[in-house]
Amino acid sequence: MDSTQKKIIAAFVVVAVFILLIVNLGSDHKEKPAAKPSNKTETAVQENDQENANELEQTEDNSSAPQSERLTDKEKKDSKKLAIDFVEAYASWDAKKPVANVEAAKPFMSKEMYKEYKASPERGTLTHQKVIPRDFHITETSNDDTSEIRWNVIMTGKEEDIDGKKSDIENWYLVVMKRIDGKLKVVNVGVNIPT
Repeated sequence: MDSTQKKIIAAFVVVAVFILLIVNLGSDHKEKPAAKPSNKTETAVQENDQENANELEQTEDNSSAPQSERLTDKEKKDSKKLAIDFVEAYASWDAKKPVANVEAAKPFMSKEMYKEYKASPERGTLTHQKVIPRDFHITETSNDDTSEIRWNVIMTGKEEDIDGKKSDIENWYLVVMKRIDGKLKVVNVGVNIPT
């Protein structure tokens, strides 16, 4: 045997040993079945953990229910009233007093929303100088976020242009509410958002 053949055989042996080591080490890391509890206390703890997991799953299942099924009758009534009260105050708008509607809606808004809306009030246009709300109607809306309550408030009324000409309007307000320090507050509103 010449030295080249010896080197090839030696390399083959080293590779074979290396592969065997890898296979052996890999088999030691396989998961072993969990040991059965050795006494009744451990069994009770495991059963209690399973019950807690089942309860959590049921709670999560309920939280993924539509908003109309998640909320109690009182939560629905209170949140609908807040949404309408907010829109009634916020929708009444006059270009001559551009923050008056924000001030009127302040009791219904979160502090952050109030600061944001007061800092950047709505501006008038030639066709939009004044809004006079007349009627409000509330509808369901899709809402998968369990930390929020959302309602569509449809406001009908009159809009006045720069010349004082009035026309009928219908605006849809998507009112978003959250509990802040135990009180339900409006945290966002979208007006005439396309679906």
